[in-house]
Amino acid sequence: MLTSDPSFFLQPSECLLSNEIENALNEGCIGLNLSPLLSKFVKINDSGTNLSAWTRVAVEIVQNLLRHFSVPILLIPHVTSEVGEISRDDYLFMSKVSQLINNPERVFVLSPNYNAAQTKYVIGRLLAFAGARTHSTLAAISSCIPTICIGYSMKAKGIAQDIYGNLDWLISGQDLVKNPTELRDRFSSLLTKSTETQTQLEQIRPIMEQRARTAAEKIASIIRTRDAVVY
Repeated sequence: MLTSDPSFFLQPSECLLSNEIENALNEGCIGLNLSPLLSKFVKINDSGTNLSAWTRVAVEIVQNLLRHFSVPILLIPHVTSEVGEISRDDYLFMSKVSQLINNPERVFVLSPNYNAAQTKYVIGRLLAFAGARTHSTLAAISSCIPTICIGYSMKAKGIAQDIYGNLDWLISGQDLVKNPTELRDRFSSLLTKSTETQTQLEQIRPIMEQRARTAAEKIASIIRTRDAVVY
């Protein structure tokens, strides 16, 4: 039975933001989620650890965006670690990337203290978004924000295919490692088709919501049937 993720029903929750991030969103802002997890799924021919090499690639990716676009870049964490391990924590990883870039006028990192609904509120105010974490991309897609999926597993491929009907807005992590300008080029194409893409997302959203609703109804039906048999 084909279903979709219930996060399509998550309602955004307005929240108080720093003046810098509020201004960046009002100005028009590109959002980006770069997970340290990609370091485990890509091969990087570099000295040092794979994570340190992926950090340098991530810095280059953001710098390419800064050189090509005039808008601010908002780095948005999705998964954090209670034990503070940078290899598991988007916020620590992207904070490190931001520090290495050292451009506080144009590169911002969203605090990890916002919950899922608040983060979705922020994502819903972006011009466009690219994310590695599955639910960061789903937050954007379900908010009808033009979205690029950065893939390190089959999930990203499936999401891109289900939502767009093609893989035009999917980039594999390995391709980013080979060519850090790839995200810049794909963003450039996406932004030229922003209105068209938003319309497409507005049309697919009710279909995804219905699939999620049908799944819930199916599970409820199974539970009712089992209860009737047991009791």
